[in-house]
Amino acid sequence: MTKTPRNLILSTLCALLLLALIPGCGPTEDPAQFNNNVGSNTKYDVGQKDDVDDKNDASETSASPYDKLGFPEPMPDLPEGATAPWPGTISHGALVKIAHVIDGDTVQNPLNAQRNIRLLGMDAPECSKRKVEGGMECDPNDTNYTVESGVQYPNEPYGAESGQALKDLIAINPEVRIACKMAGGECERDKYNRFLAWIVVETPDGPVDASYYIIEQGLGWTYTSFPTENMAMYCTAEDDAIAQKRGMWKDGFTAAYGAVTPETRRWYQYRNGRCREMQR
Repeated sequence: MTKTPRNLILSTLCALLLLALIPGCGPTEDPAQFNNNVGSNTKYDVGQKDDVDDKNDASETSASPYDKLGFPEPMPDLPEGATAPWPGTISHGALVKIAHVIDGDTVQNPLNAQRNIRLLGMDAPECSKRKVEGGMECDPNDTNYTVESGVQYPNEPYGAESGQALKDLIAINPEVRIACKMAGGECERDKYNRFLAWIVVETPDGPVDASYYIIEQGLGWTYTSFPTENMAMYCTAEDDAIAQKRGMWKDGFTAAYGAVTPETRRWYQYRNGRCREMQR
């Protein structure tokens, strides 16, 4: 249907009015001008985009320092002003003050001295114990390394050194964080009723996983009989300790392996295969 002149005039006027109201619209639009319009639009402003990027960068840098330790669950933040013991249980994220180290892989539970805390992911050489104020500890004077099977607590080379290394690490800051898998409101326990946990020491250089530290120093083994989620990290740290001949590895792998008890060799002989599988 052909438009009447009156309708045509009205349509033309409306179109002109619409073009006047919309910046940058019209058949003679310059592409450069269009780009300038977009650049000046606050929705697409480059400065605002940089702000978004800055926020993303800030969130990346604010990632928890505990994440690098490879625990299966994130470490929860401590309440403001929290002091040990918090929350008063051996549980994931707890803050406790360690007063006594028994050996290279076991510390006394400050909340219940009858239920020790066994470090996860690593195994330390056995040491002969002596009784001191506060409990039992490695005897640095006992160098009688028994390698006969059937002895309940045989002494092994570097057992005392391992215990001392853990003691020195915790002495940096005895108020440690606990990480673990939970069972019934507390950390899981083993058949000896010990709590199974990672102990994290807050140092000036950041949080240190005590299990990793002992292995890295060549004073403990990756406990491949009981794999943990971060076992590949421990295997790599142990590989490096062996290569660098630190601690028990100073005379080479063969000498160190030959000096441990048959009980230790029984599980450790599978170490390489289990480590390589986890490191893939």
